[in-house]
Amino acid sequence: MSATLNEFSRDLLGGILRNRHSTRAFLSTALSRDQINRILEASSLAPSWCNTQPWRVHVVSGQMLQRISKDLIIAARDRDDVPDIPFASEYPEPFGGRKQNADADLQSARGLTNSDYRGQIEAVRSNWRFFNAPQVIFLTTPKSLGSYALLDLGCFLQSFLLTCVAEGLAACPQASLAQYPKVIRSHLSIDDDELLVCGVSFGWPDPTAGANQCRTGRIGVLDFAKFYGE
Repeated sequence: MSATLNEFSRDLLGGILRNRHSTRAFLSTALSRDQINRILEASSLAPSWCNTQPWRVHVVSGQMLQRISKDLIIAARDRDDVPDIPFASEYPEPFGGRKQNADADLQSARGLTNSDYRGQIEAVRSNWRFFNAPQVIFLTTPKSLGSYALLDLGCFLQSFLLTCVAEGLAACPQASLAQYPKVIRSHLSIDDDELLVCGVSFGWPDPTAGANQCRTGRIGVLDFAKFYGE
């Protein structure tokens, strides 16, 4: 019985992990407050250093979300503000190649070409339209807890993404939603002693959208792991 249960748990978790991907087109159907609460409660089981649980979650929907979207697009046009956590200025190899491959895969799934400048601009702007998701979370951590709080938040974020899959939903973690923190702070109660780390658009995926057919590759275990003692 124990072996069977272990196999079931392994297969269930494996299926959830394999089915998780960044979704970039959502249906307009809003989730209920109960369902969002259930996702957040499950996500809060994530581990953290000394059980500090440093994640702070700001859930936004409705007209507030539309106002934030409008202001983010204006800020992006004007290049106004800088993120609380600086973005990488370049991607040395092998990371640059992986990024280029992922960008090319997504562009192909969207049916865009290198010469389609208008289409590419609209694709970028869709980040700040939350890919049509009717609800978004913005994630912060206290500055005072330093870098390890970001590690804790990463555990919470992964738990949130996997719980969405388990609920039959989809999500997209977005650093772009933290690119203009002044906009977010002008609408939400985020103190200056908090780092705005990222946002997550989530909800029901649009099964007809080309972008949602995109799947990125993964490197093999021996490409990122070293084994000692053998």
